[in-house]
Amino acid sequence: RADATGLVHGGDGSNALAMAQLSTALTMSVGTATFNDFYGTMISDIGAQARDASQSMERQQTVVNLLENLQQQTSGVSLDEEMTNLIQQQHAYEAAARYVTVMNQVLDSLLNMI
Repeated sequence: RADATGLVHGGDGSNALAMAQLSTALTMSVGTATFNDFYGTMISDIGAQARDASQSMERQQTVVNLLENLQQQTSGVSLDEEMTNLIQQQHAYEAAARYVTVMNQVLDSLLNMI
């Protein structure tokens, strides 16, 4: 700090003392809070906002799940039933293909005997 004449005298510790006094000075929130008070309030507010956002997201996810369930009930399509039917159709197709292959071999054998 400069003295009344504008001269700066090194080593008097006045800057360090002024910095130390800032820890208890009411410098934040228009002179109503210290740095620690302001920081604590700010962190608390951020935590509360994060909690509110998380709870809001959970509520929205619950609503989405409910609506998806209602949509599935309304559409009447069961993915398990559809998969079972698809597997049955696939097995029937494979059996028919094997039958045609066997019949083709039988006819070839008969024709070759003649």
